[in-house]
Amino acid sequence: MQITLTNNFKPSFKANRIPQEEANYLNKKMMGANTVDIFCHAAADEDAYNSAKTLYLYLESKGKTPRIISSDEPDNFGFDKQRYNILTTDNINSETEKADLATCVDFSKRERVLPNVQEYLSKYSNDKIIGFDHHSCCSDIIPSTMHVTKQYQSVKDIPFEEPKNFYVDSSSKSCSAVLYRFFNAIKEPISREQLKSMFCGMSDDMSKSECIKFANDSDQVKIVDLPKIKDDTNTKEVYYGVVSQLEENDKIDIISHLDVLATLTPEEKAFQKRLFEDAKVTENGKFAYVELPPDDEQWMLLGADNKRTSRILRDFRIRAIEHEKDDPIINKMNDKYKNVQAAAVFYSRPEDNVYQISIHTKEDYAKKFNDYIRKNLYPELTAGGHANRGGGRIFTLDKNACKEWVNYFKIAGENIDY
Repeated sequence: MQITLTNNFKPSFKANRIPQEEANYLNKKMMGANTVDIFCHAAADEDAYNSAKTLYLYLESKGKTPRIISSDEPDNFGFDKQRYNILTTDNINSETEKADLATCVDFSKRERVLPNVQEYLSKYSNDKIIGFDHHSCCSDIIPSTMHVTKQYQSVKDIPFEEPKNFYVDSSSKSCSAVLYRFFNAIKEPISREQLKSMFCGMSDDMSKSECIKFANDSDQVKIVDLPKIKDDTNTKEVYYGVVSQLEENDKIDIISHLDVLATLTPEEKAFQKRLFEDAKVTENGKFAYVELPPDDEQWMLLGADNKRTSRILRDFRIRAIEHEKDDPIINKMNDKYKNVQAAAVFYSRPEDNVYQISIHTKEDYAKKFNDYIRKNLYPELTAGGHANRGGGRIFTLDKNACKEWVNYFKIAGENIDY
């Protein structure tokens, strides 16, 4: 197998740099601690976990004792409880001993971690919590947060008053990319293992946000740029900077790991087909959704929420809003999806007693869903993510409560301004 790029992009690093004073400040915080807890968000994905690994390896190389706080996600690339001193979030309690410093990766909002993790984080004073993220909305973990919201031509143009404990660049397509810029700013060499983790985190999040896709052609796997990043040097600079430093075998291993849809079992294919068939569309034709009951038998047999089922759900959401003419499943549905602008799946995470939504939209509608629900229906909504891609949850599997919660999104789907 061979990895082929469909562009000849040459990195020159014009992407957002972290202001030098900010990068030095965050690094000094970490170097001043002997023990560091690195927190991932709930249901840690490849970007969250691989960002944590990248930071873990850096701290370890500096003689620190890091620990990763993550959900139990063994399908993530390189998941190894012993190697990375992983404490799973379901084992966090009042007896857990805190470290000298808490570092959060791939989240900066309270809504993105479970209640017991929020409670544990509250044991740290605000000056003992730092973080790196690329999401922006909802309630900050700490008020000392620097928000960068767009790509700037020069680091001098980035609004900067004084160093903050949390750095959030929502113009970035992954947290792994933010960390790459951080190491660039402090002039820290990046190891092969760190580059592999960054490549995995970036590739996963960039494919989720439709910046790239993987195309299989005989014994080649092509990384294809999509129109969304045509002029986005902020994303391309960092991604292809990492790509250019990796061996071919490393890239092949990671892309093979991520390309789940190419290896679906018959049972997974049947579930994939069911999503398109069972999906309902609101009367205005704009919002397509699948409502899996909290105890859905087929979902449980597939292992509920895991890496493979997550990819299947995401595939449905993206195809439902893109509704391309050559899509073999969409074409059979006649006009069902022709006006869809937002697609979601509601599903359970039984191990956490959580019922949640994952949504893909166009034109910032994911954010509009959340804003409408909070303003008109349910002010306590726990939801967030990106303007066009996000999620939310309630902490119950009671069928009536789940039905009521789903109904909020259906009402919003009928009433937001598309």
